[in-house]
Amino acid sequence: WKVVTSAADGMAHMGTVVQDTTHYRHDHEVTITAVPNNGYEFVKWSDETGGAKRSFIITRDTSFQAIFRPSLYNVAVTANEPTWGTVKGNGYYDYLTERTITAEANYGYVFDHWEDGLALTVDSAHFKEKSRRFILEGDTAFKAIFVRDTFEISTAADKDFMGSVSGGGRYAYQTSTSLMATPTYGYEFSKWDDNYPYPSRTISVTRDALFTAVFKLKPMQITVATDDSNMGTVEGGGWYDYNSVCIVKAVPKYGYEFVMWKE
Repeated sequence: WKVVTSAADGMAHMGTVVQDTTHYRHDHEVTITAVPNNGYEFVKWSDETGGAKRSFIITRDTSFQAIFRPSLYNVAVTANEPTWGTVKGNGYYDYLTERTITAEANYGYVFDHWEDGLALTVDSAHFKEKSRRFILEGDTAFKAIFVRDTFEISTAADKDFMGSVSGGGRYAYQTSTSLMATPTYGYEFSKWDDNYPYPSRTISVTRDALFTAVFKLKPMQITVATDDSNMGTVEGGGWYDYNSVCIVKAVPKYGYEFVMWKE
């Protein structure tokens, strides 16, 4: 008797059927085996029988078809820091299907690159693409690498000639930096433009920001005195702003006269 075996229609690329020969004597035990190709798996025979290897007693011409299907493979997508961003594309999918994985950074972070399940290197075109496609050929793991975003901290003085500010620059998200407002001679720090009252401050970086230091004229004390109060008096002492005009006056008593000022 004749035994005809094959893969089901349209499945020849998924596997083959192995048997000793094609013709057997009556009542002979026949063994046939369905062998899936790489990336596929055996499902059942065309007569609904399971088991890739089967034996039967032949009593007539017989034909069997092996039914295969693509194997399911796992795509595992993770993030180096789960709170820094989200990833998509996890799941089990058929062999040789096109899959897409994506990485989306949360505020304050940016996607940098993939630690790659396909052995791509830093020079590969897809290494830094946050959304990428690939053909699934087996269990594959990807890790999205997120890093902290950076923000520009700008500093200024409301009037440059009154003072300067240090500490500006570009800093990573949620890091701290210190700012210092330093007045030039004759001026003093008043406040920051957000009303923070001290010249030195530490800020947490969460966005681009400008901090402006407000300076003002520094009051200076003018003290006047006489070497001998019996000879005369002086006027005009007190507090005056830097670079303002101050008039001091020496008034001699009767019988005395002003000679000179000593500073």
